Amino acid sequence: MVFRLLLPCLATLCTLSVECFAEITVADTDSQLRIETPQLSAAINKQGYVTGIQRQTFVDKKTGFRDAGFGLDIVDWIMEPGSDESYRDQLDEELIYHFGNEYHGNIPKRSIEGPQICTKAKEMWPKLILGDDFVAVRQQFRYRTAAPGKKAGSQWTQWIVFPEGKRYFVSMDRIDAVNSSDAMFLRLDMPGHIRHDRGDTFAKIFLSYRGELDASEFFENFAPDEKFHYQRNDDNFPSRMIR
Repeated sequence: MVFRLLLPCLATLCTLSVECFAEITVADTDSQLRIETPQLSAAINKQGYVTGIQRQTFVDKKTGFRDAGFGLDIVDWIMEPGSDESYRDQLDEELIYHFGNEYHGNIPKRSIEGPQICTKAKEMWPKLILGDDFVAVRQQFRYRTAAPGKKAGSQWTQWIVFPEGKRYFVSMDRIDAVNSSDAMFLRLDMPGHIRHDRGDTFAKIFLSYRGELDASEFFENFAPDEKFHYQRNDDNFPSRMIR
């Protein structure tokens, strides 16, 4: 099924008024939603690897640049600081979080609830909302496994909004939690996992808290907290963060 949304817009320069129409096309299939505007295109999977924007489908039409990673706003577990080593033998294998390695780094973290939504949910039923000057997609999932002493059942909600005439989308993730934690957080990729071979898919990375980084900085593997790591604290809190 294909929806076409004609969004009226009005531009005024001195006494000149120009009426125009920006078109947003949404293709709704059994496997995905595909969003197409004059500025960008993106796909949201319903099956398989789900949540967020499907990898390498987000395209900025002005520059031709395509998301070079494994997806945008891809959602995993509900977590908290600390180690699960003392009770790993009681955990579902999928909830175990190994640290002290190259892919997770050295900071101890542990899962409160699972599963990892992107790989284990397998299916989503996204709701499409057509507004006057935007298209939005809502997705939800209720966590079904939990660590010892915790309850399963927290609900994750994600909104992805494509504003009229823009080269970006706005996303939000919310957890309605059934557990308490001093420092609960939702692990997600937004963005961060870039697919490349010695920097062949990008020229620079921009971090608002560090500036521009040349592709050569990423030729050799390193753990997430080994280089260019940002950890929020009371002494160094940026007014905004762009990655």
